[in-house]
Order: sequence, then C-alpha cells, then structure tokens
Amino acid sequence: EVENLSYTTSNYWPQKGSLRVMALSVNNTLDYPSPIYNLDLFIPQGSRFGFITDKGQNKMSTFFACLFLFVPFESGTIIIDDEDILQLNPIDLREKYAYISMNSLFPFLSIRENMDPSEQFDDSEIWSVLNRVGIAQSVAVLRNGLNTKIEELPKQMIWSGEIVFFSFARAIL
Repeated sequence: EVENLSYTTSNYWPQKGSLRVMALSVNNTLDYPSPIYNLDLFIPQGSRFGFITDKGQNKMSTFFACLFLFVPFESGTIIIDDEDILQLNPIDLREKYAYISMNSLFPFLSIRENMDPSEQFDDSEIWSVLNRVGIAQSVAVLRNGLNTKIEELPKQMIWSGEIVFFSFARAIL
C-alpha cells in the first residue's frame, strides 16, 4: 500500500544530500536479521559515508533496507533534504539512490542492461562513465562490448576487483 503513494519530489531532489535519522527502530526479519534500536544519525550535506558489513554477507543491511523502504519501521523517521521518506512513493525514492556493492550486478544481464536498466541513456553516455571510472578499455576489448553478460566477463576482471567499478559507473550515470 505504501507504493501507491502519489507524492513525489522534483527531479532535482535531493540537491544537498543531508541525511537525518531520528529514533529509528526496526525489528529483525528473516531477510534482515539485524534489528535496529533507537538509531539517531545525522550526516550533513557534502559528507561522504559508507557502511561496511561482515565479510561474506551477501544481503543488504537492515539500515539500507530502511533507506530503500524494503522493510517497515517500528518507529522513527528518516529525512533526506527535509523530506520524510515515508511520505514519498518508494519507487520514485529508489530511483534517487546509488548503491555501490561488490554484488550489485545481475550476472545474467549484459553490461548495458546492468548500467542502464531503464534504458534512459545512449551508448555514448555509458562509454563516457566507463571511461571516467577507468574500465572503458577493458570493456572495449570484449568481443560483445556493452552486450557482454556479466557472467561472461574474464575472470581477471572479477579477481582484480575491477568489477566494482561498474557500480561506480552506474552511480555516476
């Protein structure tokens, strides 16, 4: 029922990127076994932050699940640039985030499909961001280029950690 909310933000939101979490509590679930109890957090605009999870944990953290509105809050508020995210349409909200992870690519999709799932950008824009993060040359030498499926990438790209740069490129895109 939350996904039926009609309130959306402008195309320019968020502009500042400030994040305020107030008294957030979330019970554990099967998918998110780490509960949150009364979390208060403020990250001012222009700050960079990251969350580190245990090695081998392939699931999204409970906190990130809250940011994406995948898990209901027991209590509390999350505000991004003066907007309470519970008042927003989750689908519109999720389009505003960039999530960088070692496991954020779908192996059965091509590089192009992983980079631009909603088909908003042309190839030149995709090549431009691949170049910005330093992997355009590695993709250019692949037989199928942008149409190469992630599962078909050479093992050295995965072993060297080069694969995480696709997530950075998608975030920039």
